Amino acid sequence: MAELKDLIEKLPVLNKLSISEKQKIVQGAKRREYEEGEYLVFSGEVWPYVILIEEGMIEILKESKEGRSLALRTLEAGDMFWGHALFDGEPTPGTFQVAEKTVLYQWHGDIILPVVQDNKRALWDLSILLMKRMRQASKTIDDMAFQPVVNRLAKVLLEQYDVAEGIPVYRSLTLDEMAIKVGTTREVVCRLLYKFSDAGLIEVTQTHLTFKNKTALERVASE
Repeated sequence: MAELKDLIEKLPVLNKLSISEKQKIVQGAKRREYEEGEYLVFSGEVWPYVILIEEGMIEILKESKEGRSLALRTLEAGDMFWGHALFDGEPTPGTFQVAEKTVLYQWHGDIILPVVQDNKRALWDLSILLMKRMRQASKTIDDMAFQPVVNRLAKVLLEQYDVAEGIPVYRSLTLDEMAIKVGTTREVVCRLLYKFSDAGLIEVTQTHLTFKNKTALERVASE
């Protein structure tokens, strides 16, 4: 658990705990490993846990009645997530899917909450953390409500493939994964990629993507 002890020192909330409180947190942690494609929790389940990602990636997805999925947030190494049910006992509003092999630490609310509640500085940090999460959720809603799919896709491409113009990069995201990130279907993503290609913004093959006019694509992303 030595590595976890070092991680705690860098984390909001937990780094405000006393030495003895940190020891309780380390002792109460369960280290778990997940393979790509596995799920931590499904939408609608009561999940009173806190997780800390040591390595890997987890996508938090929202699914529609029509079967489409939207990526609300991505958790990566160093990220900590406090489950909704910790605070209200209500079902989790999103599905947590492992995007790549992930190692994480997990605490049940009965273990971690009493420790945090007894420390005013940690409790204040937790309040700030939850407020930031609310703002992030609001921004996601704004993007989905007011920014067209074409602009969202341009933004995803620029964030995912951070390379200079003219350098081919492996397409690590499938059409389905892009669709999840922008809240549409793979067919729409496919049409938009070819639209970008016809406009001279990118060059796309089955396996690689190359930026041809990154400045123009950035303008599309910011509209």
